[in-house]
Amino acid sequence: MTCVRRLKEYEDKLREEHGSPASSVFTVSGLVGVGSTTVAEIVSEEFEMDMVSSGTFFRRKASEMDLDLTEFFEKHRNPDVGPDPDLMWDRKVLGLAYTKEKTVLEGRLTGALLCDISDVRILVSCSEDVAVDRLAKRENTEPEYAKKRLLERNAEDIKTYREKYGIDITDEKYYNVFVDNSGSLGSTRKEVVRKIRMVLEE
Repeated sequence: MTCVRRLKEYEDKLREEHGSPASSVFTVSGLVGVGSTTVAEIVSEEFEMDMVSSGTFFRRKASEMDLDLTEFFEKHRNPDVGPDPDLMWDRKVLGLAYTKEKTVLEGRLTGALLCDISDVRILVSCSEDVAVDRLAKRENTEPEYAKKRLLERNAEDIKTYREKYGIDITDEKYYNVFVDNSGSLGSTRKEVVRKIRMVLEE
């Protein structure tokens, strides 16, 4: 797996340059529509940390190439077309983990990628109905189509990361905080803060 080898080489270089990773690095991960960005924003606010989001990173890269996100990934996840957007983001994540303290890193693979580095690794979930409703509103489409897209995108992401990295991003072994984001923003905020504090006090 070329991506794994390249990331290992890059991490070895970071370790030589910086020694140990930065302190207080948290990750937030989750599938499409679960609200992982919202949870990352909560963590950033409550614990006074900087936040870096994969969504923002990819949207900026797509915009630079005058593509929407779907076109961007369809084009650049082709192994014959570079650079690989996943590898670009993963290198950025590793770099920040070694150089930037008090940072929340949000992305599908961040928890698994930094499972031996990050102090707090949050996996966000929610009911399928809630995820479909969020996606339909975000993309201004009908619920039936949103559900189809949700299932397709999640299956594609899981398959992509398993094939490229040998990682199942839904495997709970990579995480130490589990948040159900099906309810209100207020209830999610309370749950996130309580569970993170429990982990930090261990």
